[in-house]
Amino acid sequence: MIPTYYGCYSDRTTLFLRQYIAEEMGIFSLESIKSVFPEYFKDIRPEVEELTDAIIKRRSEKDIGDPNFENFQKYANLMKTVYGYYKEILKKKSALIEYENKLKKEDKEAEDKLKKKERRKLIGMILALIFVAIVSGIIGYFGRILISIFTSSP
Repeated sequence: MIPTYYGCYSDRTTLFLRQYIAEEMGIFSLESIKSVFPEYFKDIRPEVEELTDAIIKRRSEKDIGDPNFENFQKYANLMKTVYGYYKEILKKKSALIEYENKLKKEDKEAEDKLKKKERRKLIGMILALIFVAIVSGIIGYFGRILISIFTSSP
């Protein structure tokens, strides 16, 4: 009875595992994954795709009338491999979260630094405008005094 059902369950299990892997890794930035878990894109992700294709191929080649325990074992081994990758991803998750938090902190610090720099520029411009206004006022005041001195008749 096992050979009749194993194909259906192994296909579903593999699809669920693929989905779980995608969900677990989907929350992280590419930078985090490449830095903390470079083997994911290099080895694991392509291997999961190949294993999924292999399971689908085995399923399509399966002869329902010929229940073969060897095929069942091959199915089970393929699923174990995908599950092993899923467990490996779960083990790396805390390091990925930590790295992601570090990146967010660095981004926030860089943003704060940029804002601080922009504020300094703005304050400098305001002070320069105030200085120009004061100097213009002084020049205008003394200019009127000079004009009144030179235009007054003795």
